[in-house]
Amino acid sequence: MLPGTGLVGVATARSVGCHARRNRQKRRVREAVRVSAVAEPQFDMAFVAKQAVYTTDFQTLRDEVVRLTTEAKRRWAENSAS
Repeated sequence: MLPGTGLVGVATARSVGCHARRNRQKRRVREAVRVSAVAEPQFDMAFVAKQAVYTTDFQTLRDEVVRLTTEAKRRWAENSAS
């Protein structure tokens, strides 16, 4: 695996709703990543926003972003060590 450049991508499915709703969910996830300060220059991250993002409060969304990012970094470190 090669190191990344610190990019963050967010994808949504059409099942989330109309274009405006999908864009809102993308903005919420991007803001959760920004506020959490979990993005690092050596990692590129991609998130898939599901229907539940629409009804989840921001604090819970932020906590989930931190949890997922921490887990991904842990797995990266384990894979790099072997």
